[in-house]
This record gives sequence, C-alpha cells and structure tokens, in this order.
Amino acid sequence: MSVSNSEAFSLPPTWMEVVERITTTLTQAISRAAEREQSVLATSVNVAADTGQEAAINLSLSRLEERWQDLETSLRKAERQAGEAGENLESATAGFKQWSKASSATRQRLAEWSGQVQERFTPC
Repeated sequence: MSVSNSEAFSLPPTWMEVVERITTTLTQAISRAAEREQSVLATSVNVAADTGQEAAINLSLSRLEERWQDLETSLRKAERQAGEAGENLESATAGFKQWSKASSATRQRLAEWSGQVQERFTPC
C-alpha cells in the first residue's frame, strides 16, 4: 500500500501555532502603533496650546520617529520569527517525510509477512 502525495506532504500540526504567534505579534505591534499615534496626537494638541505650534510639531515628529523605530523593531522581530518558523517547518517536513517513508516500508513488510503467514496456514 502506498502513501498518497497529500498524506506525504501534510504540514505538521504545530505549524498553525507558529502562524498564530506571528499574527499575534504583528497585531500587537499594530495596536501599539495606533495607541502611540493617539498619544502623539493628544500630546501635540496640549503642547501647541502651551508652547506654540513649532514646538508641538517638533515634539510630534520626534515621537513619531520613536514610534517608527519601535514599529521597525517589531517588524524585524516578526520577520526573524517567520524565518525561524520556516526553518522549523522545513525540519519538521523532512522528519515527516522520513517517518512516512519508514512507515510505508513497514507497512509493506507487514503485508508481505501476512501473505507468508496465510500461505503457511491455509489448508491444502
């Protein structure tokens, strides 16, 4: 009995956990960026009223730059995690292929053995 192509190349069940972790990380980064944007906007309004429009713009730009750096850091982290997940997937796929091949060989040996047993014990 042979293994079909769809069985031989199935993704390991842990792959969805990896995808969920990446999705969670990106969602959190986007949420933090939106919160920071609201904070910058609120701060900009207060600073503009107190110290003038130019100071508010400079402060907003400075904070925006900080937020941008945080977002880039989060993106690099997510990219690194995605790369690690890809490596893990490749490793798991290779292991699964080995297991599948060994399983097929064992299945074949059992089928052959079963046939031999039936031949020995079949009444003439």
